Amino acid sequence: MPSLYELSSDLERVIDGGMIVDMDTGEVLFDEENLDQLKATVAEKFLACKMFADGQRSKAQSLKDLAKAMTESAKAMEKKAERIEAYMLDRAKANGGEISTDSITVKVRKCPPSVEITDEEAIPKRFWREKVTRTIDKTRIKEELKSGEYVPGAALVVNEKVSVR
Repeated sequence: MPSLYELSSDLERVIDGGMIVDMDTGEVLFDEENLDQLKATVAEKFLACKMFADGQRSKAQSLKDLAKAMTESAKAMEKKAERIEAYMLDRAKANGGEISTDSITVKVRKCPPSVEITDEEAIPKRFWREKVTRTIDKTRIKEELKSGEYVPGAALVVNEKVSVR
């Protein structure tokens, strides 16, 4: 089947010139009599393209959902590993802090010191780092541009998209 581009070009040529002739054979491929058929074929191709685009969006959403589910699953597995490690620490302490066999030695060891924040508000300002993020307020720029104001580096544009129903 011809592409949407080819069909659209054919439709444009029939509308402009009244017919399309195969230059090799001289056969009239489309003329004003079968214009409706050509329009229907173009419409079918648009529908096929729309269905393909919708399918791609659906697959993209499915992948996003899967990624979210996998992230949640990974977090759950990490929590489970932490619980198992806490359980092993508790059991090792209960058994005197050291267990040895021919194949394994289990010991309770001290970790390097780490900081645990118990009350953020009580921490003095000298220990805080400021993190500044800048974002452009497009809504405000749009309002300014619509009211006729000039905003350097910005323009109000009207994009187009195809609507297939």
